[in-house]
Amino acid sequence: MKRLGVVTLLLILCSLSSFSQDVNIKWVRNVSFKTIRPYSEGMAAYSERGKWGFIGESGDVVLYHKYDEVRDFYNEHSVVREGGKYGVIDKSGKYVHECVFDTLSAFSDNVAFGVIDNKGYYVYLSGKTKELNAKYEYLSYSGGMIKIKSVKNGKVGYADKKGVVRIDTRYDAGTDFKNGKAVVLRKGKWYSINEKGDKSRVKTNFSQPHEMFDGGAGYIKVGDKYKVFNQSLKLCAEEYSEVSPISEGLIRVKDLSGNYKYLNGNGKVALSLSGYEDCGSFREGKAWVKKGGKYGYIDDKGKLIIDASFSYAGDFGNGVAHVIKMDDKGGFIKIADKDEPFAKIKVVNITLADENKNNNVEVGEKFRIKISLSNSGEEILIGAAVDLKLDTDVMGLNIENLHRKVGSIPPGGTRVVYFSGTTNANLPTTKVQVTFTMLADNVLTQTTVPFTFSVGN
Repeated sequence: MKRLGVVTLLLILCSLSSFSQDVNIKWVRNVSFKTIRPYSEGMAAYSERGKWGFIGESGDVVLYHKYDEVRDFYNEHSVVREGGKYGVIDKSGKYVHECVFDTLSAFSDNVAFGVIDNKGYYVYLSGKTKELNAKYEYLSYSGGMIKIKSVKNGKVGYADKKGVVRIDTRYDAGTDFKNGKAVVLRKGKWYSINEKGDKSRVKTNFSQPHEMFDGGAGYIKVGDKYKVFNQSLKLCAEEYSEVSPISEGLIRVKDLSGNYKYLNGNGKVALSLSGYEDCGSFREGKAWVKKGGKYGYIDDKGKLIIDASFSYAGDFGNGVAHVIKMDDKGGFIKIADKDEPFAKIKVVNITLADENKNNNVEVGEKFRIKISLSNSGEEILIGAAVDLKLDTDVMGLNIENLHRKVGSIPPGGTRVVYFSGTTNANLPTTKVQVTFTMLADNVLTQTTVPFTFSVGN
C-alpha cells in the first residue's frame, strides 16, 4: 500500500479571535482556576477548593489558597480571613496584623476599623492599632470618617481616622462619608455635612433609611423593590428589582420588566440594554453581558465590542479580564493595541517514519510520526503543546503518550515533536486517521490538523 510520505501544511493559527467583533482581543495566558477576581495592584484573587489565594501578573500562584476570604490589595496590603478571624497581610503573605479581629472594614486613607470582643479599634497599615472610646458604638468606616452612635442616647455622629470625634452625636441617622460629604437626619430634616461638621439643608422627598454611593447618588429599599435618588437627593419615580453600586459614573439597575439599564448620577437613563439576560457594572470602560447563555463585552455606548462567545466573563482590571471559553479553557484576555505583537503557531510539516521505510506500518513494526512547528509571530509562544487523537479505532495499534509538551518557541523559532508507536499481530490492513491539535498558553484558539497513514501487510 502506498501513500505520500511527507505532508506539508501551511495552516497558521494566531491568537486573534475569528469573531466578527469590533476590536481584536488577545489571549494573554491560560489559567486553570475557575474563580478569579479582577487584578488589583498586580494581584488577582483566585479560589480553589473553597479557599482563596493570589496569582501574579504572570498567572502563577504567588500566595497559596489557604484563606477563607481575601480582599483586593490596597497600598500593598490585603485583608484576609483565616480561622474565622480577620487580619492583614502584605504581598509576601507576611502578617502585618494577625487574624484576631471579629470584623475588619476595608482600608481608607491607610486606616481600617476592626472589632475584637465588642471593642472597637483603628487598624493602621503600619501594624499599629488604637482602641476606641467605649462611649460609642462604631458602625462603619468610609471616606476617612467612622460613623459612631452614642451608647447613652443612640444619636449618630462621626470621628476621624485618629479616633477624634469631629461631629458630635446629635443626629437621628446618617450615611457614610463619600467624597468628603455625608447626609444626616435631625428632627425630620435632612442636611448635607462636610468633615468639619458644616451643614446645609437638603430638601428631599423621602425619609426612609438609604444607601449612598460615591458621588452623592444612592438608593432606598421599599419592600422588595428599590428606588434611586440623584445627587440632589431627589427620589426618582421608577422602581427597580436590582440596583448595583455606582461604577465609573453609572448605576446598573434592572427594571420591573427585566430590562437592564445604566443610570447617571442624576438618576437619568444613560444607557438601555435590550436582549441581554444579565450584565455587569462598568470597569475600565467595559461591562460584561450575557446573551443566549454566553458572555461578551459592551463599551460605555452599549455597543457589543467582544462577541458573546464565552461560558463565563469577569470584570476588567489592570487591562485584562478573566474568561472561560466554551471548551472550558480559562484564561485572561485583553484588548489588543494597534501594533500589538502576537504569537503565531505554524505547522510546517508532518512525516511518518517506519522501520521498513516504505511508508506503511506493518505487523510488529515500530513507527514514529514527526510534526514540525514554528512561531511565525512577533511574540514568544508560551506553553505550546500538541495532542494526538486516534480517529480510527484500530486493534493492534498503540501510540505512546498522546499529549506532548513543546514549551516556549521564540519568534522565528522551530520545534519538533515525535509520537512513537508499535503494532502487534492483531493489526488489520487499513488506513488510520489521527488528528493533531496545536495549542499554547497565549493563543486564544487552537488548530486541528488531520493526518492519515496506512497499516497492515
